[in-house]
Amino acid sequence: MDSLKQSLLMKGFCRECKPYEPPSDYEQSIKQIAEQVLNRLLPQNWLDTPIKDYVNKFQLLVRCEKVFNHELPNSELHRIETLRDVCEYYSTPVRGINSYDALNRNQQNLPENLHVIPEPISFDPNYFGGLDAYPNSPIIETGLRAKKKYPDLKVGVVWPDV
Repeated sequence: MDSLKQSLLMKGFCRECKPYEPPSDYEQSIKQIAEQVLNRLLPQNWLDTPIKDYVNKFQLLVRCEKVFNHELPNSELHRIETLRDVCEYYSTPVRGINSYDALNRNQQNLPENLHVIPEPISFDPNYFGGLDAYPNSPIIETGLRAKKKYPDLKVGVVWPDV
């Protein structure tokens, strides 16, 4: 799991997800689901039981998803090889907010020289009396949040009279 966290940090992964708090009996629930799906009693070291059959793996993960109300993303499927991997995934709590939003919520604990701006800011030439920071260039918002808040500013090119 630490390598996964490091990988996400390196990629700048900032997608919000649904918060999840694992129940106290998650291991017992996973064991029961596995016994039902595999149609057999599991041995004493049941956590090391491999999940080789893709149909069983699919059925096991779908039932776990329903029981725990916590989805397993496609990017994690290849990591699930044993029941221990399933238990590890469903035992990990999820905060539900990305790092940027966490910084924004805790602004009072940030150093004085660090400020988080939660909303996008766009240049408005009307605010500066028609002066333009980007002469003869349209201002096109590319972020999903900013596109909803700010319209694109199309600027007609004015050629000098030579």
